[in-house]
Amino acid sequence: MPPTPPPATQDPRKTAAAQQGGSPWTVRAATAGAIRSVLRMREAQIAWLTPDGRVEEAMREIPAMPLFLETCSAMARGTLVAVPGGAAAVEDLMPGDMVDTVTGGPQQVVWKGSILVRPGGQRRSDADDRLYRLPADAMGPGRPLPDLMLGGGAMVCLRTPAVRNRVGAAGALLPVGALADGSAIFSVTPAATVEVFHIAFASHHTFRANGVEIESFHPGTDLGLRLPRELVGAYLALFPHLNGGGFGPLRLPRLSAEDLDDVSAA
Repeated sequence: MPPTPPPATQDPRKTAAAQQGGSPWTVRAATAGAIRSVLRMREAQIAWLTPDGRVEEAMREIPAMPLFLETCSAMARGTLVAVPGGAAAVEDLMPGDMVDTVTGGPQQVVWKGSILVRPGGQRRSDADDRLYRLPADAMGPGRPLPDLMLGGGAMVCLRTPAVRNRVGAAGALLPVGALADGSAIFSVTPAATVEVFHIAFASHHTFRANGVEIESFHPGTDLGLRLPRELVGAYLALFPHLNGGGFGPLRLPRLSAEDLDDVSAA
C-alpha cells in the first residue's frame, strides 16, 4: 500500500486573502519601493498649510495613473485665478493665499499640487495626462478670456437650465474631457513641457479660472471604490494638510460624459 502523502502546506498569503476576501497577491499594503517596481512613476510637487500657519513644500513620487495624475492637473501655468481685488497666476498662488470662490466667497488655499506634462509623453494609460484648450468665449462672452488651457483633472461647472433640471441643483460639474468636441473645446499635445496645477480649500468650492467656473480639488465620493487598497498610503501622502481628516462633501453634483449626452438629448 503506497504511503499517504503529507498534507499540502497552505500558502499563508492565500489563507489571509481568503479570510479578507481579497486577492492573495494584494493582502499587504505595497511599500513605496514595491509600487515603484511595478508602476511607472511621476514626480508631483506639493505645498500645504500646516495647522500653525506655516507653508511646507515637498516632492512626491506618484504612480502614473489617472487617479493620481488628476490630483495635480487642472490648470496650466499662466491661468488667471480670481482673487480678492483682481486675479493671480495659478503658479504664484501659495497655501495661505485667498481666492474668490463662486460658492463661498473668499477662501484660503490650503493645498497646491503640480506635475509636468511633456510633449509626446502621453500614453494610452495616462487618461488624465493631457491638455484641453478653450478658446476665448468658447463657453460664452468672457468664458474664458483669454484662452484657457486645462488639464485632464479639471472639472467644469455648467449652470444651464437643462443641467439644473437634470440634477435638481444650481449646477453640476463635468470633466473637461467630456466637453471636448474638437471645435469649441479640444484636446492638444503641448509643443513644450507644461506645468499644470490644482488647488484645494478647507472644503469643496468652485472658482473662476480665466472666467470659467471650475472646482477645487476633491477626489469624489467614490474614492474608496476607485483606489486600490495597496495605494491608499501613497495617495494620502499627497495631502498632509488633512492630518487624518477628510475632504468633506461635494458642493455640487458631478455628471459623466454619458450624463451630458442625456442632458443634451433632453
